[in-house]
Amino acid sequence: MVVVRDETATAHRRRRVDALVDRIVFGAVLSPRASALLAALADEGTPEERLASLARITLAEPPAGDALSPESTPSNAFADLTAADAPHLTILLVRALVAELNRLFPPGGALDREAFWRHSLATAWTARELAVQTGQPSKAWSAFLAGLLLRVGQLAFETHAPKTYARALRRAASAPAGATLVEAELLGVDHRVVGRRLAESWRLPPALCACLAPDETQDASACDHGSLASVLTTAEQLAAQAGFKNPAISLFHGAAVSMIAADGHASLQSRIAPAVERLFAALQPSQSPPLQPADRRIEQAHRRCSRALQNFAQAASPNGDVAATCSALATAARDAFSPSAVVVLALSDVGDHALGAVAITASAAVRIFPMTGLNLCREVCLGADRLPPDALLELPPSVARYVAAAAGLDEIANLALALRSAGTWVGALLLVAPASGAGLADLAAGDQALLANTWGYALACASERDRRARDVDHLLITHRRSIADGRSASAAASLGMMAEMSAGAAHELNNPLAVIAGRAQLLLRNVTDDRIRRDLTIIDEHARRASNIVSELLDYAKPAPPQPRTFAARRWAEGVRQHWECNSSLRPGQLQVEIADPRLTIHADETQITDAVHAIIANAIEACRPENMHLRINSESIASDDTMVVSIGDNGRGMSPEVLAHACDPFFSHRPAGRGRGLGLSRAARLVELNAGRLWLDSRPESGTTVCIALPTRAS
Repeated sequence: MVVVRDETATAHRRRRVDALVDRIVFGAVLSPRASALLAALADEGTPEERLASLARITLAEPPAGDALSPESTPSNAFADLTAADAPHLTILLVRALVAELNRLFPPGGALDREAFWRHSLATAWTARELAVQTGQPSKAWSAFLAGLLLRVGQLAFETHAPKTYARALRRAASAPAGATLVEAELLGVDHRVVGRRLAESWRLPPALCACLAPDETQDASACDHGSLASVLTTAEQLAAQAGFKNPAISLFHGAAVSMIAADGHASLQSRIAPAVERLFAALQPSQSPPLQPADRRIEQAHRRCSRALQNFAQAASPNGDVAATCSALATAARDAFSPSAVVVLALSDVGDHALGAVAITASAAVRIFPMTGLNLCREVCLGADRLPPDALLELPPSVARYVAAAAGLDEIANLALALRSAGTWVGALLLVAPASGAGLADLAAGDQALLANTWGYALACASERDRRARDVDHLLITHRRSIADGRSASAAASLGMMAEMSAGAAHELNNPLAVIAGRAQLLLRNVTDDRIRRDLTIIDEHARRASNIVSELLDYAKPAPPQPRTFAARRWAEGVRQHWECNSSLRPGQLQVEIADPRLTIHADETQITDAVHAIIANAIEACRPENMHLRINSESIASDDTMVVSIGDNGRGMSPEVLAHACDPFFSHRPAGRGRGLGLSRAARLVELNAGRLWLDSRPESGTTVCIALPTRAS
């Protein structure tokens, strides 16, 4: 069986998958405290150092107005913690992390959240215990975190694709391989890949990220003993044997890999259920103290930051250019911060050029505007390669006024978010009259940096796509130019060879032909026999015809230099019409002349241009049926144009694309043999080019042909 793959459909599906993953990843913005918790859990250190670090984050109250401040508590404040404090600390951090993940991925109804969290907690707790019992206490908290996040991609699917994921879970119930293959079929990607992408966006260590996408069909005994992947695989199997299964996942059903002694396995498995119940009980709702005003402001500002990132993930195109990305940024910030206007600037590689987008709250449209003549790096006292020291940047008043004028606004704030990527300043975002408490300065420093880096990266990617597109266009133009140059060189070489051949033919053939014709004429004077006289007449005519063919070839290859002068286009066209009406089978009215501007002139060799048009009209007459023939000479150019374009059209048979491609080639003819030498259009094009003009054709089968000639209207 041959499978024909629809590349367009495949590319469209790939874009949809990328858009879904980007929406999940860009929208999953951790709170500063959750980010600090993940960093502390993933950090490898002594058990005492890890306990102290986690305690500082989970137990210490951050000062009002600064959500990223676990380090503000003295490092020795929790130095006396021991392993006995770990269970209590585990409950606190589990409560914080599960609450954060439920906030990022609200339930959608497809997934049994209770069974999911029991399974995740069982895997996390077992992984930590295995790490300790196998002599790897420094990896204990990393293993706990990896176990907790192992199936986080399922939460993302339930939130961002609830209907499709519900269908995937129903099909997975009867699928031998579980949900992952069904997810890949219906969603284009499975939850393990999404989990790894989330972990990477949260800046977790690469080794931990890799463990979130394991090979579930592999026997755990094949894993590298002592590795984090081996710990996770064994922990999930022990949790499943203890009754904590993820119903959507098919696990290897053999015995768990023997990382510890058999009696150790039994002891560990017996302690899983009580530990999970204790941890799960800590997740149940409890009475929390009301937020203080300062905490409420921090939480509201963080929600605006998260909403802005989510809006951008939904509005941005994975393959958008700089203008589209600026538009998506302006829209996302407008909807999240509710200012009267948003201005986004994308800095160009050229220092004094920028592209901007302005979004007005009262309007749904986003306007793109160019801004030239202003070097932002220089105006804000930064060198060409310098990066603003902070995420927020204060623009000089003169720069703010200049940006406002370019954006079409009366005034603009001078506080900008400096968008940066890879140590480079790539753009700026400004809010005009934001709502109270919704300005850039109201965001925590971590949220400011998050927006600046995330949006700066998106802008840098768009700029790189634009640069690559320009490079591709440049390469295409260079390629076409090289092809054209090659064709021109080839044509010139062909013409040169033809000129040499014609000159040789004129010398070698004209003399014998003149002798033949002369002798025939001499004999005609003395011969009285009618049959012989008729034969001599035919000899004379064909000798002269052969001589004319040689002269025509020589004239094509080496035409006389043009003698350009300026003449009236309408008078010239009328002369062409009268010539053909008097010297051909054309009836009056079959050849029409339409010159829009009577003042229009042509600067060229009139004789050569007339010969070219005569050749074109002769071709047109051959292509038309005499009874309904209709030809026209038309020009819509005006006297002020530097170039005039005249078109000669017919209603004949037209040409196929194959014939049209070679219509101007010398000696090419698709007519029956004996009806032309194939030099008509090629000679016309040659004469037009000699007079600084250009000739091209437009033709379709049974729709006629139009030959267009562009010529200068005045001397250059």
